[in-house]
Amino acid sequence: MNEEIIVRLGLDQKGLEQGLASGVRTVKGFASKIEGILGVSLGIGSAGAALNQFLKAVENVKALQEMSDALNVSVGTMQAWQLAVQNSGGSAQTANTIFARLGQAVGKAMSGSKEAVEQFNRLGISAESIQMSGGDLDDIFNRVADSLTS
Repeated sequence: MNEEIIVRLGLDQKGLEQGLASGVRTVKGFASKIEGILGVSLGIGSAGAALNQFLKAVENVKALQEMSDALNVSVGTMQAWQLAVQNSGGSAQTANTIFARLGQAVGKAMSGSKEAVEQFNRLGISAESIQMSGGDLDDIFNRVADSLTS
């Protein structure tokens, strides 16, 4: 049985970054004092690198949330597509480009663009069903995936 667990993490990024930066300064200052007293290195540089890596991850989460909000698609759907693209040899940036272009195509189809409607028809997705979904990208992403894998 294939089950999926999705965790959505809401963070106050600015507060988190300030807190972590303060923590890094405190740890580095403490380590510097201890190193001076004991004359030994505590290897805090690697701890600082780990904290910097964590901060980068937080920035990536923020970027993912911002894109999710801009496209009106769930973070879970975006993560699933990013993972699928990465597992196929692509990058998260490639997945983001796919999101943006599909979102644009949905908008055009909802506005009556014959070209966009024909593209969706080739995928087995009618203009009427796009209209009925209200342009819900979560639904449309899943229907596109179903169409491409059937």
